[in-house]
Amino acid sequence: MLNRQYKLLFLCALLVFLSKAQVNSDIRRTYHWYFGNKAGVDFTSGMPTADTLNQMKAAEGCAVISDTCGNLLFYTNGDTVWDRNHMVMPTGTGLISGFSSTQRALIVPKPQSSTIFYIFTTTHVGQASIGFYYHVVDMSLNSGFGDVITKNTLLFSPTTEKLAATYHSNGQDIWVIGRKLNLPDFYSYLITASGIITTPVVTSIGAVVPNGGDGYMRFSYDGNKIAAAHHSGGAGYVDTTDIYDFDKTT
Repeated sequence: MLNRQYKLLFLCALLVFLSKAQVNSDIRRTYHWYFGNKAGVDFTSGMPTADTLNQMKAAEGCAVISDTCGNLLFYTNGDTVWDRNHMVMPTGTGLISGFSSTQRALIVPKPQSSTIFYIFTTTHVGQASIGFYYHVVDMSLNSGFGDVITKNTLLFSPTTEKLAATYHSNGQDIWVIGRKLNLPDFYSYLITASGIITTPVVTSIGAVVPNGGDGYMRFSYDGNKIAAAHHSGGAGYVDTTDIYDFDKTT
């Protein structure tokens, strides 16, 4: 059971979440939270309420996205994609990802498009197809409930289990960031209205991420900082958390 300190931490985080909603309409894209064994939380009323409609089982990382009004669009555990009616999209199975990947999936809207979305997935060490992949969902298909039109496009390999995104300094384009396994390399991909620029900006900085590369990587709210946690995964390594400056322009 959570002790009082952890409960207080959760309530503080919740208050920050709700306060951001007042100043940033994009936060409405996160009004539906689905995770775990068909668990869900709905924030559309302004207060968190239980949502029991989720059909997904996710051992670790998963992703959900709503439209800019807060209406659910689709969700994924990195293998299967469900639409807003909680039905599997017609070709929404077989996405390559790792069932035990810390950050298994991330959904990013294509800039200046209301219908195209990218799903990014990571794998875990030991899989046959270890790597950092993307997949494309077109919400104009399947009578407006969406379908997966591109699956399992490899961006780089081998990957850690880390995955994060933030806006470019122009406020329109989006950076999606991964980390290379066994190297101190960040791979930054820019997404524009034309699509994903598949030649990444590679930045070698910080510690080598060893073994499975598990642990979260997240941006600060303003996108100017990025933090990465590393679990040692074996003898001779130390669990660490690194914090970096991030240049949203370059």
